[in-house]
Amino acid sequence: MKTPALIFKPRKENRLLNGHPWIYKTEIDRIEGDFTDGDIVDFQDHRGRFLGRGYANTQSRIVARLLTTERQTIDASFFRDRLLNACSYRDQWVHHTNACRAVYSESDLLPGLIVDRYGDYLVVQFLTLGMDRWKEAVIDILEDHFHPKGIIERSDTPIRRHEGLSSVKSVLCGDCPELIDIQEYDRSYLVDVMNGQKTGFFLDQRENRQVVAALADGARVLDGCCHTGGFTLAAAKGGAREVIGVDTSAEALMLARKNAAYNA
Repeated sequence: MKTPALIFKPRKENRLLNGHPWIYKTEIDRIEGDFTDGDIVDFQDHRGRFLGRGYANTQSRIVARLLTTERQTIDASFFRDRLLNACSYRDQWVHHTNACRAVYSESDLLPGLIVDRYGDYLVVQFLTLGMDRWKEAVIDILEDHFHPKGIIERSDTPIRRHEGLSSVKSVLCGDCPELIDIQEYDRSYLVDVMNGQKTGFFLDQRENRQVVAALADGARVLDGCCHTGGFTLAAAKGGAREVIGVDTSAEALMLARKNAAYNA
């Protein structure tokens, strides 16, 4: 059975060919074949040349997202390979912590999927319809690889509305404690993955927090927008003589105080 195809307008495929994985509605001339939003489709230039394969959603201005430039079969095995490659990369490069972003959407060639690891727990976000369609397969793969105590879905971001999806926040398997203890260098943090901002913590700032720790010895530090104390505690552990954290969120400040006491 022939895969449905999105046909680019002349020269509108250049951005895709230069490595950008998003395809906008305004770049498409026509659609050949029938499909349901979220299905896998091929991408072709106006002469019919194969450019890649991904999933499509006509409800979104980003009408399609690239998964591969090869004529690969998109199935559970495809996602298993991509997920394990992403996890292997983190195992190679992420050290001194038990928390990290294990899968980072387009950066890991898995557009619309976020997987954050907090010790023995995983927090996932399915941000697009095409990726949401593969949720069951993705969760099975993550369970098989990580054997987590719990997997929590935090697909409660506004971007899903543009995909025709509703907000989701739930425990998909296992359990979810009120707070999860993570380690980062010489610091411990308590994280609220169910109700905290994003997935609970700014994991992408790990190395920046370590830079602050290295610069803080003897300094007086003001941490504006301190959230739950990530940089505040890094500065304190780095030897700052005074650290003040400021935030507009009472809930974040409450947890920041707990984290300060936890590291005292």
